[in-house]
Amino acid sequence: MSLVDQAGSHVVIVSCNVEPGHLAWAQSNFRIRVWDRRQLEEELNRLPSGHTGLMGRFAKFFHEVAEVEYVGELARNIAETPYSLEAETGRLSVSGAPASFTAGKEDPLYEGTRLRNKLAAIPPGREHAKAYEAVIQEIVFYLFGRFLVDPKPQSRTEEGLDILDIVYRVRAGHPFWDTLTRDFRTRAIIFECKNYSDGITPNQIYSTERYVNVSALRSVCFLVSRKEPQENAELAAFGAMREGGKLFVLLHDKHLAEMLDIRQTQVRQETDAGTPVRDFSNDPSEVLDQVIYDFLTRVAR
Repeated sequence: MSLVDQAGSHVVIVSCNVEPGHLAWAQSNFRIRVWDRRQLEEELNRLPSGHTGLMGRFAKFFHEVAEVEYVGELARNIAETPYSLEAETGRLSVSGAPASFTAGKEDPLYEGTRLRNKLAAIPPGREHAKAYEAVIQEIVFYLFGRFLVDPKPQSRTEEGLDILDIVYRVRAGHPFWDTLTRDFRTRAIIFECKNYSDGITPNQIYSTERYVNVSALRSVCFLVSRKEPQENAELAAFGAMREGGKLFVLLHDKHLAEMLDIRQTQVRQETDAGTPVRDFSNDPSEVLDQVIYDFLTRVAR
């Protein structure tokens, strides 16, 4: 069902829980608000006490849906789960939850969540720069490990900080990376990590630009930082693109979190399907593609 909230935005209400990556994508691309089960429960809890009847009906409905979902998940993991079927009642008795129900930090189905938490736990600042760079390398491997290969970390000093540039070779087979390397004539992709407390400034673009070399087929740099870049930093990136054909893709923690959510959903779907075939229509590269598209459409003549 749908309605219009007080701010005039269309609200779409669904009875299931929606993966965070899908939720963010739908709200961003269709200019709507989506209330999944979690959000709807929060909204119901804000209602005055006179609406207890409505809250009770939704609570019963959610409970029934949860039971159906549990049995469905159990069926997919039945080989790993101790269970018995009661002859008289037909009830399914479970002596332990399926392994996929437990969000253990070693569970590959929750690797995206683990990396999100690990990234969020690193404070910004020079003393944590190496830890941040290491997590970025972990995240890139999780998101695109089969396609961005042979990482070559290179230590150097800039403004008193030890900065680790990571250079990747692109392996063919991923539509996004194949298109990017073709359109920008690049063989290597640079990831520059900035664990700064504030958004990056034009200085970070200027100092990194000398490492981005069109003639050496190294024309693309993903500049990753903790917060949104300052406005003038984007102007510097426009200049690098317009004058030298060098593409700077400015990413920050929110982009990484969104991509991790999408990849985690992707991994779960691959696991449920029992095949490692990747669904490129639901891929974290969609976030990168959108960022690059938005950037290119605003580059002046």
